[in-house]
This record gives sequence, structure tokens and C-alpha cells, in this order.
Amino acid sequence: MCRLFGLSSGAVRVRATFWLLDAPDSLEAQSHRNVDGSGIGFFDADGAPVVDKQPEPAFSDEEFIHEARQAESSAFISHVRWATAGGRTPQNTHPFVMRDRIMAHNGGFGELPRLEEQLGSYASLVQFSDPRCASNGKVNHETKSGSAPRVSSGRGRRLR
Repeated sequence: MCRLFGLSSGAVRVRATFWLLDAPDSLEAQSHRNVDGSGIGFFDADGAPVVDKQPEPAFSDEEFIHEARQAESSAFISHVRWATAGGRTPQNTHPFVMRDRIMAHNGGFGELPRLEEQLGSYASLVQFSDPRCASNGKVNHETKSGSAPRVSSGRGRRLR
């Protein structure tokens, strides 16, 4: 099963290095068991979402390690993946950004038509063609900002 980390520090910007890299059971340590992808999401100084994710384990992902050491934010979401469905691809790696929110989920959603029915009028907010986006209806952690996201899903590339 995938592992998720979420931290909110209110208005204070902090680093999450201890929990992501240095703790005895950090996400980096857990990535030796959860080898199918890793990602980190946070908000930059201007409040824009930043996501870096790769379909490789955190312990071998230089970008993950760099961001885990350097990033300062009032909110972090991080994920290490153990694939039970879907390929080892950036699209199946979390977190991801949707409507200025950094999101992640653990597991699948089953019957999407049933979920759409349960969401009612909120279903229009969900892109059901992309299973990751179904988490609008069932989110483990989400954080909102008002800026455009920067997302990286390829080594050494960060998009704004």
C-alpha cells in the first residue's frame, strides 16, 4: 500500500526534512519498500503549488531529496507508491495539482459511475477520464492556494 505524508504548520513556513528524510521511518526509508514512485508537493513563497514527482523510489530520486531538504512551506503532501494497479508512470504518481490544490489519495475508487452519482452536482468538478482526479470526491489531504501550479514529472524539469 502507498504511504502518504501531510503536514500543515498554519501560517509558519517550515521544512519537512526530518519526516521526509531523517526520521527512522521517514518516507525516504519507506521508499525502499514502496519503489514504484515518489512525489512531494508544497507551496512556494508566493503561494503557488509546486509538485515534483517521479515514477522511481524516493531514495534514488535526487529531485525528491533536494526538495525534501530545501523546500519551505506551510503545507506539504508527499507520497511513496507501491503499485497495485496501473503502470509505473508519472500519471500514477502523486501528489498532483488540480484547481490550485495539491492532492493525493491512497487506493482506487471502484465504480466511477456510482461515485459520480454520489457527488451529484459536484461531479462537474471531477475529470472522470483521469482516475487520479476522482479524488476530488474522496481526498485524503488537500490544500488550496490562489496561484498557478508548477509541476515536474520528468527528471530535472519543473514547470510553472
